[in-house]
Amino acid sequence: MIHSLNSMDVLHRKGGLMHLRGFEKIQGILKRNNKVSGIDRCNDKKGETEHGKLSCYKMDQHSFITNAQLGSQAATKYTIDCDGEPPPPEGLEHPCEEGFDWISDLWGWVSPNTNKRYALAKVWDGISFLDITDTTHPIVLGFMDSNVTIPVGVPDGYWGDHKIVDDVVYIGAEWEGSGIQIYDLKQLDDLPRPTNDPPLERGKVHRIKPDNWLSLSSIGHTHNIVAFPELGKVLAVGIGFYDDNTACDWSVGDTVIVLDVASDPIDPPISCLNIGSEINTGYIDPYAQFNSNSGYVHDAHCFVYKGE
Repeated sequence: MIHSLNSMDVLHRKGGLMHLRGFEKIQGILKRNNKVSGIDRCNDKKGETEHGKLSCYKMDQHSFITNAQLGSQAATKYTIDCDGEPPPPEGLEHPCEEGFDWISDLWGWVSPNTNKRYALAKVWDGISFLDITDTTHPIVLGFMDSNVTIPVGVPDGYWGDHKIVDDVVYIGAEWEGSGIQIYDLKQLDDLPRPTNDPPLERGKVHRIKPDNWLSLSSIGHTHNIVAFPELGKVLAVGIGFYDDNTACDWSVGDTVIVLDVASDPIDPPISCLNIGSEINTGYIDPYAQFNSNSGYVHDAHCFVYKGE
């Protein structure tokens, strides 16, 4: 997955974060900027990097950071849908067990004050903040832990998402009670820059505290965070599976939580968008596949239509 930020692209893959540079978007096509000297250049004919043997095409690896170096304390094993499965043969891992060092979301931000470039990597147990202004030497500035403890071995415990509106990041997660963490990113400019490489031991990275936490009593869990900067809103979707004690009652169709971040970006007023009653006036089964409530929203892209 690539999230594009001006002429800089950040690629994340299972097991860690790679920062790659040297691309320009020209009519929707990624083209290499040959003036940039990468640490591990891509051999386009072979489709792999010269040293790391990573699959690639017209993309050079400039650096690599493991999830442990990002600050995550994530488990290395994660059990998914193993209930009722027979035990594996002796000496073999269970087929529903797999390594668990994933990044569930990744976005970039450019400081309006210093023009420094940052990456925000959402992992199982929190979110990591990196200064990637020097693409060959990214600096891990800190890690913000989740406000809840996610036990090992639960389905969907690793899903999390975040969006940035007007220099403030809004961070949600799917595990029950996660709520939404809010942090003013302009503070990143003032954080100390470690001169040594990030510690290899999990959890030893400097911890960052959120400016606010919209907790279980108001938000509960979310699957995705949706930015609507044109209207100064942030929408929380994918609610209602685990938490009943929320500001919006998904059982009657209030399936989208709206944060009015234009009014107050750090402590925004909360309202509810009732989609269930609009699209299913009789509130009659079947609902959307795999969902148990009318009007469920899994993801969204919001914009103001200016056409005719």
